[in-house]
Amino acid sequence: MSSSPQKRISLNVDADDVFQMIDDYVPDRKEAMEEKLSELNIGISRISEQMEELTRCYKEFVANFVLQQKVLREEIQVLRRDAQSFRSDLQDQS
Repeated sequence: MSSSPQKRISLNVDADDVFQMIDDYVPDRKEAMEEKLSELNIGISRISEQMEELTRCYKEFVANFVLQQKVLREEIQVLRRDAQSFRSDLQDQS
């Protein structure tokens, strides 16, 4: 087996030229890509809107949770005072 050196072919090709050749070969490519990009942007906008809504709902939930927690703590304090008062009344009656 004899080995022969392989020749490397160097092409100086500009990327813009390649894309232009592709556009020439597939004329609707640019429009299809623009349409797809538009669809992607619409999808991103919808996701962004949903994230904003989710964030708003989460903040509202947290605010309600904190408020409800405060109300429940106050109710617990009232019940503890009532229980302590009831216990004192029972001890006084004994």
